[in-house]
Amino acid sequence: ASPALALTGLSGWCGKWFDGLGNARNLVQRQGQTHEVMKMVLAERPSLIDGRPAVTVIYPAGSPFPWPYIVDELRVLDHFTLLGMMVMTPPGLRRLPFPFLLHASRTAVDYGP
Repeated sequence: ASPALALTGLSGWCGKWFDGLGNARNLVQRQGQTHEVMKMVLAERPSLIDGRPAVTVIYPAGSPFPWPYIVDELRVLDHFTLLGMMVMTPPGLRRLPFPFLLHASRTAVDYGP
C-alpha cells in the first residue's frame, strides 16, 4: 500500500472485502493480522471519469476525512481482477484518479463472464 494511505487511516491497506449484498470494507494488515475497517456501500452509477457504467464504492458521510469526498469506481478486467479508480469528488479534482487493482482471493466468487 502507498505510504500516503497512512495519512488517511488506511496504513497497511491490502484490499477490499465485499459481502455480495452491496456492502464492503477495506482490509488492512496490522501486527500480522488482517482487519476489516471503514464501511462502504456499492452503487451502480455513471463514472465520474468517463460517464460509462461503473460499480461505485461510496464512503458514508461519517467516514474519516478525506473519505466522504472520495469514491472508488470499479470495472471488471477479467474473471478475477477489478480495475479500481479512486476519484476525489470535489469539482476540479475528478480528473486526477488514482488507479489500483483488486485480485480475487482463492475463496472469492468469480466476478462474471
